[in-house]
Amino acid sequence: MYRSFFGKIFLAILPFICVIGILADISYKKGQIIPPYVAFLQQQANHDLIYRPAWTRSDEFYYKLIATNYLQPDVLIIGSSRIQGWRMDYLFRDPTIGYNASVTAAEPIEFAWFIEALEQSGNLPQVLVISIDHQFFNADSEFIRRNRVETVVPPFGYNFDYVINGFRDVVRDNSYLTNPRAIVNFYQNYQHTNNIGVVAYDTGRGYRYDGSYTFPNVAEVSPQIIAAHQESFINGVSIFEHGDTVDDVSVNAIHSILEIASRNEVDVVGIILPYNSMNYQEIIASGNFTFIPNALAQIDNLFTQYNMPLLDFTYAESVGGSDDEMYDYWHAGEVLSLRVYRQTLINLPEIFSPYSDIDTIEAILNNTQSRFNLP
Repeated sequence: MYRSFFGKIFLAILPFICVIGILADISYKKGQIIPPYVAFLQQQANHDLIYRPAWTRSDEFYYKLIATNYLQPDVLIIGSSRIQGWRMDYLFRDPTIGYNASVTAAEPIEFAWFIEALEQSGNLPQVLVISIDHQFFNADSEFIRRNRVETVVPPFGYNFDYVINGFRDVVRDNSYLTNPRAIVNFYQNYQHTNNIGVVAYDTGRGYRYDGSYTFPNVAEVSPQIIAAHQESFINGVSIFEHGDTVDDVSVNAIHSILEIASRNEVDVVGIILPYNSMNYQEIIASGNFTFIPNALAQIDNLFTQYNMPLLDFTYAESVGGSDDEMYDYWHAGEVLSLRVYRQTLINLPEIFSPYSDIDTIEAILNNTQSRFNLP
């Protein structure tokens, strides 16, 4: 009797179990339910894998913090998407020496939390490179701070919500429950890919094993991004919001990072990466962005106070590059990024020559055919 009863229940729920199993398999194949830690380990075993967390910016910080704690690199690079083109394969003799922990739209306060977490775990690097990005020091900007994370440290060392969200997204956005034919189409057209996560799966964009970011169609989308930036600048919106007041939170975050580095004997190098020269001159001349020179003065004072170098490469020409190697108003391609590092190596050989070879870097630059991407 009991066997018959439970057998009927099992038969009743079997279709639901099968559907859940199929949807979980689709989620896994698309990389939606692969947690950041698992994806990172897969990347270390296969350097061709590209990964991009698809849920919250916290997941990107989890991914980068997990990687940094695991790899414990000698040189750590932090900042926003403006420094994501720094590739360890080209910067260092041994790529495992460094890691690019940059995160899209990362604010200084978020990376202050990141560095605090590394100090607590005892995994601070020997050298810390910080990208100093003007837009995060605009106290009058609402756009910049609208996506600030609450924590960069995963709860219990693992983010269980990632799997739940991944599964839910596949069910909701692809309508597999309401359109079973979509399931058939997925399996008929599925091909194994080196891209993990829906963003990488759909676009090929995402983080490499060394933390740098691949943007394969950058030459194609560059004109559209430049046009969008120009429109935003004209209207004073988005990353071009006007401002007169320096954001104390961001300045104090830089102070906190320098203080942590100083007491742990970490060499910090601040770098102001190139902007589109014409646009930058328009920004300064407009008088609508007076927070920039005021913020730069405060940041320069902090680096001077801690006797740490702050390198200003605002103009691409200062590193032997040009605006043609910027794919929009704010982002240097991989080629210009390597030029910036080359000049950094020249300026600070006492810090970087143990890790890098200037002749090798120059040979790479001399043999690169693309304006944007390294070979």
